[in-house]
Amino acid sequence: MRTLALTLLLTVPFFLHAQYSKPARAFGAGQVDLQAAVGLFPTYLADRPESVLPPLQLGVRWLVSKNFSLGAVGGYSTSRSKEMSLFDSIRGRWENTTYFLGLQNGFHYTQIEDWGLYGGFCLLYQYAMVSSNDPDFEKAMRHTGIQESSGKMALTAYIGTRFALSAHASVFTELGYGISLLKVGVGYKL
Repeated sequence: MRTLALTLLLTVPFFLHAQYSKPARAFGAGQVDLQAAVGLFPTYLADRPESVLPPLQLGVRWLVSKNFSLGAVGGYSTSRSKEMSLFDSIRGRWENTTYFLGLQNGFHYTQIEDWGLYGGFCLLYQYAMVSSNDPDFEKAMRHTGIQESSGKMALTAYIGTRFALSAHASVFTELGYGISLLKVGVGYKL
């Protein structure tokens, strides 16, 4: 529910602005967009987590040409697992805090009026910290191989679509591995 409220809070001002702006814009070479997104699902679905802080992502994307872009993104998320049992008698929950930084490329396939369809790859560094407020459960986590903190590089892929609301504002949605499996967000052309 918090995720939906945050998404509405981020997008409603852009819809209101679009109502009083020139109807839209074409996406073109040389354009730079700042982007903010909120994830609808945490990446760690296997833990059946509840979101403490919804996955958030900030980024910048530069359209090098009409069909190719480069960008940088960063994200943050905190989720808490459902209560689990380790070694039959020790029950508890863990909290997972994840940060990531990535470099993206994008291939922009379709640009119909104010719509754009794109996909690409992201080389990212992901750093995760796992903790529990119960010392016995935390000790059991270590015995099962769950590390308190770890970092890794990953090459991921994504697909997305975006719609220009006005000369400067756009909304987008992306599906792919990162801070969230599905993100919705807003963009602002500089």
